Amino acid sequence: MPRRRLLLSPLPLGPLVCLFVLFLAPAAFPRSVSDYCRLFTKEDIEKTLDTRVTEVAPGPMKVVLGAEGLHDQACVFVAGSRVFRITITETRSVEEAERLYTKSVSGQSMVNSAEPKPLAGIRDEAVIAGSTVVMRHHNLVVDFSVRDFATDSESGLALARALAAKVEERISAPARHRRKASQP
Repeated sequence: MPRRRLLLSPLPLGPLVCLFVLFLAPAAFPRSVSDYCRLFTKEDIEKTLDTRVTEVAPGPMKVVLGAEGLHDQACVFVAGSRVFRITITETRSVEEAERLYTKSVSGQSMVNSAEPKPLAGIRDEAVIAGSTVVMRHHNLVVDFSVRDFATDSESGLALARALAAKVEERISAPARHRRKASQP
């Protein structure tokens, strides 16, 4: 009877790399512990938009794979046929947030065919380009549109300022608001 030997040959690297990317790479990025949608209550949004919100749809915190390892969450507030969506992107550093903010402002300026205008009184950076607001606070970049709720450019600017101030307030002190939201 012939003697069998087990030969261990190295596996091609391709399948191993794929397994690493699929199963290990997401864990290599820092996990966010925040649920940014909890910072914005239905009542706050109703009061600021001066309308009744019929549905709140907080999106999950997603890991956006790539060189920057971003975390992204969209919070959607539906008011009849109108939608208010706020997206919060968390980066690993202030420098990454600054780069993302610059790209977002440039992109929104092109999409809306409008020169970005600074929103005074908001810490760090905040601009409106057309009807879209882009803001940066430390390592967070936030964007939202007031298009569905503004009747003209003047009311859009006033609404953008009010919402930007509310966002700034909430993301500046998330621990305080998280405690309030979790209390009965």
